[in-house]
Amino acid sequence: MKNLEVEVSLSEEKPTIGKSSQLQITMRLQEKVWFRYMFFELINERTDKRAPMDRVTSRSRYFYRYNIDKEISQETENKHTFSLRIPIHKEPSRNDKFICIKWQLSAKAIVSKTEEDSNLLSAEATPMELEVM
Repeated sequence: MKNLEVEVSLSEEKPTIGKSSQLQITMRLQEKVWFRYMFFELINERTDKRAPMDRVTSRSRYFYRYNIDKEISQETENKHTFSLRIPIHKEPSRNDKFICIKWQLSAKAIVSKTEEDSNLLSAEATPMELEVM
């Protein structure tokens, strides 16, 4: 959707594995819409630094969905806070000099023109790299 911008920011600097982190979503829009859902995709990617360079050895994807169901307009402050828990998983190679671990977070807002409208529109935030402790 062209008239809707989504921006993600973290309330704390470095999220921690196994703990919840607060994310703030700021939405800028030019018309009134019905905010249906918020989707987050968290990707953990392990890359081997040895030859062939930067070969992805494993990738884990985690999806989060929050139901919102409320009207938002350009007159109101459109900031929403979500709690996102970084899942616990084994990272035995975190200190390995040949392994690089990256986390990336993507966000997508699903809206419609009115509550009754069945046509869903989406707006995506720019994916951000996370430094996870």
